[in-house]
Amino acid sequence: MTTALRITSALARSPRLTENEVFELFFFQSHQDCDLTQRDSRTVGTMKKIQTLLVDLDGTLVDSVEYQVQVKFIGSFLLYWRKRGFGWSGLKVLQCIKRALESPPSRLTNAQKVTQALETEFSIPEAEAHSALFDFSQGIFPSLEKHFYPVPGALEFIHWAFQHYPLILATNPVWSPEIVEMRVKWAGLSIDHFKSVTNIHRMSSCKPRKEYYQELLHQENLNPKNCLMIGNDLKQDGPAVKTGMKVFILSRENRCVRKGPLLWSGNFSALQRALQKGEFR
Repeated sequence: MTTALRITSALARSPRLTENEVFELFFFQSHQDCDLTQRDSRTVGTMKKIQTLLVDLDGTLVDSVEYQVQVKFIGSFLLYWRKRGFGWSGLKVLQCIKRALESPPSRLTNAQKVTQALETEFSIPEAEAHSALFDFSQGIFPSLEKHFYPVPGALEFIHWAFQHYPLILATNPVWSPEIVEMRVKWAGLSIDHFKSVTNIHRMSSCKPRKEYYQELLHQENLNPKNCLMIGNDLKQDGPAVKTGMKVFILSRENRCVRKGPLLWSGNFSALQRALQKGEFR
């Protein structure tokens, strides 16, 4: 356990703060530039070189007009399930899916957890639930494309990083491979930029659970000390530090700013410069 996590765990014993709240507070108040020349030479010598980049998708490579997407998606979801004879109880179906995806990891994939939950709660046969969810997502997502756009700087960074590192698309695994690939294209990228991609059929837990990152590291046979997780959301991507991974959270700053022992922030240009200089070693 890192010093930061020991402090987080200890402070979280306070009834007023959760562990996640303390975690966020600690890292965001520890502002320090990524300047290894100011670090103790013995510490630098024990640090590991970054060998693999794990990259988030939503908000990191592709973004959207969120309220427009939510209105369109939820409205279409309710209508779809109404046509299947559920009246206006589609919202309960959506809540059931959300609970299943947020449940603790098990031997089931996220897709299996969802279909089994629908079978248990609504008596929908598992195969029928799987088919319905696939048909809905394939039908709705193409109509959402106009609300999505590439994140500035992401395309250029991925093209550069692809030449220097193995890239893993560590997106929240709530969609099928087809939907993930569709959204990658909306970012102006190809799924071929990534050696591996998380999806609903592969993973058994979701962000922000630590188990999501542990499972991914195990599947890819990666040493967390040699990995850098790149994302835009501290609460979703930040928990990767609990596995020993380094984390870079995107911000508007055109410099690499150290937020904690394993946490940095900045824009894509700052990230590329830091990687070129070996500042995450």
